[in-house]
Amino acid sequence: MNAIGEWFGSGTCNKRLSLIRGFWRGQGRSIVTITPERESYREAKSDEDVVARAMSAIRMQAKLPGWNLPQFMADFGTGPESYWGCRLSVASDGQHVRTEPAARTMTEALSLTPLPIADPIQNARRTVCIFDRLQAELESNEIWLRIPSIHGALGMAVTIVDQEELLVAMLEKPSEVRLFFERLTDFLIVYVQYLRSASGCRDCGMIWPYTFLPSQFGISLVEDHLPLVSPELYREFAIPYLTRLANSFGGLQIHCCGSWGPHARSFLHLGDTLRAVEFHYPFTTIEELNCLSATAVYIPYICLDQQDVFENRSQYFQFLLENTSQSHRYWFAFPEDSEEARWFAQEHGF
Repeated sequence: MNAIGEWFGSGTCNKRLSLIRGFWRGQGRSIVTITPERESYREAKSDEDVVARAMSAIRMQAKLPGWNLPQFMADFGTGPESYWGCRLSVASDGQHVRTEPAARTMTEALSLTPLPIADPIQNARRTVCIFDRLQAELESNEIWLRIPSIHGALGMAVTIVDQEELLVAMLEKPSEVRLFFERLTDFLIVYVQYLRSASGCRDCGMIWPYTFLPSQFGISLVEDHLPLVSPELYREFAIPYLTRLANSFGGLQIHCCGSWGPHARSFLHLGDTLRAVEFHYPFTTIEELNCLSATAVYIPYICLDQQDVFENRSQYFQFLLENTSQSHRYWFAFPEDSEEARWFAQEHGF
């Protein structure tokens, strides 16, 4: 029996997918989704355990209000940096992952050769195997895949190469940095293409930022390291490679949970391939990002313990709806199931 049809209801997934695609094409001002707290796959002792936890999470998705669709979130705590020789270790809490650089200098970095994308012990192949098993267990091809977390070239390089050495090399050996960033971008394109092909083009973004981005609209990237460099250096060393990725996949959705307002105008270089940007108040404010409203959907979050203006997430979201222009479009993505999230989804959802 098709478990997805039973849990979500006949025709529900197709209806919601149509609405979501319409939203990404510019229809409607806001959308609300709820993602149950992530099943901690990092703590899973086997792939069988991951499959069982993923099935539980998908069944929970079906019970929540909002425009939720069945999806497997491939969060194993690792990104593609391990293909380049980075050593990874998971902390005793089963959540935090430490990554040790694979190269101390740019010369060492340029000598690295990544493992094949389908290497059996790396996360792309593991993701595909678990995704296939989920489809078989649930007797359904209506499941979607949130791929493992990936950075752009800058974020990958900061992880693979000693951070201080990389930043100095941007000033002293810019040609070597550009060459390495080109290689990283080549790798990322093949990495995403592998996951897209293996999933039947059913990728819908990555772990962050809890939205649902069908493959036809592009890919999601983590850009948490962009505050490390000035806007000028970011435009020189990051934007060209983001542009390559955007052109290769049809668009970009950007995650950054730090203070990145001063870099907002850099993203204007992506034009209408910039699909969405995530920001976290009060580190970054909507006023700093106004320049992106013509093309990008805003994905707001709030760090409640870092401010004293808003009492809860919903109050902040309501403030955004009431105090910004109609050209500001929002995806309100609750990262947990709560009474507040359910209320907001019922109030502002479908």
